[in-house]
Amino acid sequence: MRKNRGMKGFAFGIFLLFLGTGFQSALAQKTEQPVLPSVKGNWWYVGGSGPRNYTTIQDAINASSDGDTVFVYDDSSPYRSVVVNKSIHLLGEHTNTTIIDGENKGDAVWIQSERVVLSNFTITHGDGEDLLRDFFRAGVRITASNVTIKHNSIRDNRKGILGLRVTNLTICDNCFFHDGVTLSPYENEGRPAISPEYFDHTIQNNVVNGKPLYYFKNQTQITVPADAGQVIAVNCAQLFLRNASIHEVDDAGMILAFCSACTIEHSSFFDHAMVWLFRSDHTLIQGNTLENNLHGLCLDYGSTANVIQSNTFSQNQMAGVMMEYYSNENRILQNNLMQNDYNSYTKQSFKNRWNENYWHDWLGLQSAILRFFPKLIVGQLFEGHRIPSVNFDWNPASEPYDIT
Repeated sequence: MRKNRGMKGFAFGIFLLFLGTGFQSALAQKTEQPVLPSVKGNWWYVGGSGPRNYTTIQDAINASSDGDTVFVYDDSSPYRSVVVNKSIHLLGEHTNTTIIDGENKGDAVWIQSERVVLSNFTITHGDGEDLLRDFFRAGVRITASNVTIKHNSIRDNRKGILGLRVTNLTICDNCFFHDGVTLSPYENEGRPAISPEYFDHTIQNNVVNGKPLYYFKNQTQITVPADAGQVIAVNCAQLFLRNASIHEVDDAGMILAFCSACTIEHSSFFDHAMVWLFRSDHTLIQGNTLENNLHGLCLDYGSTANVIQSNTFSQNQMAGVMMEYYSNENRILQNNLMQNDYNSYTKQSFKNRWNENYWHDWLGLQSAILRFFPKLIVGQLFEGHRIPSVNFDWNPASEPYDIT
């Protein structure tokens, strides 16, 4: 009987010894590193007080392998730009205080590998000094497919997130300030083929300037709520947007890709929030104000048979109305085109009809004698060549329209 009690006491003592050792080990781990979920792959740490922690995110990425996690602590100063060329999870400690700053020297984060997850960061100042050359710089530049961007604060970049010819992105639960999502088949140069897959992603629960980012795909007869902060629609028909005010999205306030028979009316797109159509047709754009954007409206990649009527395009940094790459047979009627760098410009686009628009730079406004002359609309006959094209508005208006 005493022997059994002794054995039980000895076993209980061993149990307490292991318990204490485990508790001390857990306590030490909590002091040095955060308690994090168990996942496959190694963990690498940036910042903090761990003895082997890296001081830069890029050094930790360079040391990592596919499937690893790079955990970044808050720091007293922002981290610098990074290139993510491994299939890793790049994880910040706190969204609002773990900051990657591009310093206006290019992209803040450039994701080059598939199966990357980027979460819990503030990402800012992905930009450059030149408006045109750096138009496609971004807070998060993505040139690989199957990437996830979630739970980030993305602010004050040239583009918030830029997806460049990529598929199967997941963009969810992010907050954008003076930024948004841009999906594009091209950058400044070249004209690669376009595909619906470049616009077909999972985009949900994002906020742009305090308002929802609405993303639609493969839907018909959609009424977009007027509280939109940004609108992206892919392969949709009969989408209606009315009475919205979209601004500071740098620079695509609304994107229609492979859409048909939509209506955009009585809305404002201003301060870097242009309307951009990719291979979309039979859309009615009327009664809107589009000002202080790169272009007010860009019809691109064969956007045909659209009607642009009774809008005001003013103070846009390039064109009030831009037509590119076989965007043909559109009608542009009774609009105000004022104080844009180019009130309109066409590039490799044909058979577009301009009629009764008000042009602030029409020669007929200078003298009554010249009012018999049409408004000359210049352009480029073929992209990449300096051969000019010429269009005319044969009946320009002599005073601006009252568009309310």
